[in-house]
Amino acid sequence: GQLYNTVAYGEDIVKVSFSAKAASTNGTVKVSYSTNGSSWTDITTQSLTTTTTEYDVLVSASGVKYIKFTAGGTRPSSGNYSIYVDDVAVYSKSASSVPGCI
Repeated sequence: GQLYNTVAYGEDIVKVSFSAKAASTNGTVKVSYSTNGSSWTDITTQSLTTTTTEYDVLVSASGVKYIKFTAGGTRPSSGNYSIYVDDVAVYSKSASSVPGCI
């Protein structure tokens, strides 16, 4: 599955903070950015554990208005395949953060 903002942020995004965990140890979350909401560039893929962990992802490109999270990993033979992303905060150069906007 994917989670992303559908309305552009007013200022360029420079950092995204979030917490995440997986229901099983095989989960990953990929973080991507876009300047136009349709073409995406991957920033990082985090391997998740079953313990909630906080992540900070720096965005080095200019003109970034959109952030996307994509679930991934190897599906377990049984059990829950869910990942959980929470406490999302998006940072611009001039504002400290805009929490919970995705």
